[in-house]
Amino acid sequence: MHNEEQILKCDDGSGRPARPEQTTLFNEVIQQLNTVDVIGLNLPPGWGKSYLARAWQLHYGATDILTPSNHLVDQYKRTYPQLNVVKGKTHYETYEDYDRAKRLAGQSEDSIFNPLSALFTRLRSPTKVKCVIVDEAHTLGEMLRSAASTSFNTSKSGIPSTCNNEYSLSVWIQDRFLKLQQKLREGKGTTAINLEFERVGAIYYSLRGLETKHVFKVTRQSVKTGHRVAQHLVIDAVLCPEGLLAQVLRADKVILMSGSLTQDETTLLAHGRSSMWVSKPYLAPPVNRPVHIWTVDQESRRDVKILASKVRELYELHGRCPTLVHVTYGDSNDYRNELFDLDPLVNSTTNKFATEEEFRIRGGIWIASGCAEGIDLADDACRLLIIPSLLYANKGDIHVQKRLGLPDGQRWYCLKTLENTIQRLGRGVRHGGDHCRSYILDPSFARLWSTYGSQFEKLNIVWGQVK
Repeated sequence: MHNEEQILKCDDGSGRPARPEQTTLFNEVIQQLNTVDVIGLNLPPGWGKSYLARAWQLHYGATDILTPSNHLVDQYKRTYPQLNVVKGKTHYETYEDYDRAKRLAGQSEDSIFNPLSALFTRLRSPTKVKCVIVDEAHTLGEMLRSAASTSFNTSKSGIPSTCNNEYSLSVWIQDRFLKLQQKLREGKGTTAINLEFERVGAIYYSLRGLETKHVFKVTRQSVKTGHRVAQHLVIDAVLCPEGLLAQVLRADKVILMSGSLTQDETTLLAHGRSSMWVSKPYLAPPVNRPVHIWTVDQESRRDVKILASKVRELYELHGRCPTLVHVTYGDSNDYRNELFDLDPLVNSTTNKFATEEEFRIRGGIWIASGCAEGIDLADDACRLLIIPSLLYANKGDIHVQKRLGLPDGQRWYCLKTLENTIQRLGRGVRHGGDHCRSYILDPSFARLWSTYGSQFEKLNIVWGQVK
């Protein structure tokens, strides 16, 4: 049995005790979870979310830590080597390796999971989970929506021709799930059966309960492979399936953590259970984290040539210190061309963490795409951060369209935009003694922040360029 002193000195390799603010929060959450089922924690960089998650895991026992970020799973493993790790199945060379990882984690109270892997591990584990802790919880809903979207070859899967809507999908999915489950119980679980069981299972649990109505769009499509054309049933979850969410967070106590977790998101993920939202202040003083709003005019907000010119001006103004510039993948090459003489780093979808290491070594300017999360540029690794354009959810995406059609759709759309902005700002100030100057060049930010900024911890907004 662990006492509080042992727990709050959980082995992160440093041997250090908890800081006073961590001890206070550690006990506050335990106290609040005596009165509510779910607590959402908005914790800006510097609070030590992984340190606290591990401490609560030791306190409660039989506790799973979940995170949709495989990079963060790796970070936990480096910090706490004793943790059993289960990432998504695509991160293992064979299904047998994935299955072995799930078996080891299912037998232990010291485990960290990809959320969907946690579900299918616990289905066959005798260990009853008392508490679930979700790190980077603001991405959980989208991760589960994506996991419940898939397609099946109709002939290979024996899908009847009448299966073409959400109701008929629920009938077929239940029948298929129970048949696969029976094969696994009989010891007939081949790799193919196990893989199909998880694909079918994600939809099966999504469709449980009346609240899931109108979540799925079901269509039939012809898919050409070589000289053959096959019919596929395409299943697209346009919203986070509440049934699947409830199954993944099935525990007496749930702790949700993120650096940009809103009260709205906490309520959504609590899914009707009693909940509370707690937002803690930045530990770095305001003077160390100014966010300058130095905008271009509305007509130029997507003009890479004009935006890159302002990036260049700021880079020179601040002495060419290590500078992170957040852009979309689609714009990254245009920015590189405009700033070619500065020899900027540019990452792809597959090498951003390798690029992060290169940036630490050589400094300069990094035209960074897809780096709102998982990038830790503490201290001299980054002293200037620039957001030329806000990143809005793609209105061409079917699930974005569906979400926008709901009564709170516009509010959700704006909060998601600010959520992404807050995450991007957080890459340069990583602890209480760190400092980094940030710039937002998009004129849309002021309007969004004035309307929805109360959902986030207060930023040190500075209107205009640094003097």
